[in-house]
Amino acid sequence: EDPDDILVDDFIEQAEELNQKELKEKQRIATTDVQTKNLVISEDGKTAVILARMVPLPDEATDMYFEIRRLIEDILAKETSRTGYKFYLNGGPIINTEFVSIAKRDSAFIVPLVTFAVILFLIIVFRKLSGSIIPILVVICTYMAVLGLQFILGFKLNNITANLPVFVIAIGIAEAVHVYWVWLLARKHGKDNYASIHVAL
Repeated sequence: EDPDDILVDDFIEQAEELNQKELKEKQRIATTDVQTKNLVISEDGKTAVILARMVPLPDEATDMYFEIRRLIEDILAKETSRTGYKFYLNGGPIINTEFVSIAKRDSAFIVPLVTFAVILFLIIVFRKLSGSIIPILVVICTYMAVLGLQFILGFKLNNITANLPVFVIAIGIAEAVHVYWVWLLARKHGKDNYASIHVAL
């Protein structure tokens, strides 16, 4: 063997064949070696990392992440009931599915709340009901068009597309308010409707 060779072997091959002294030695190495201590296993030997790498294809990532998470949670639920060990999940499938789940929950509460707050703010700013209704209608139509295109083009719901409503509201309201405000100013300066629209656009 060359002294520069790097040999990679299983740390423990047959645990049942090791006696207590050998197991203690393995534990000492695992909890003191700089490559494993507090990275793979905690210094007290009570917490360890179980690592698995699963890479779904890009077009099925979201669906597969939910399936992977469900399978992992089923396996760990059985292990918890059998051994009493506690498992804490992390990584791509967990983070991505959590983003989607949070976005779904938020869309039922935050999007209506934001829409109502925007309507209220626009009424206060413009002091006219049309000043809030027109921008909101523009945003709602835009949002419905975006959702329709997503569905037609086959885009899956993920942590980016699930947050589109908030982005559409923010950008759409800003643009609609700019156009409406300039139109309103032109009307106040005596221009007719067509000329005001021309100025605003």
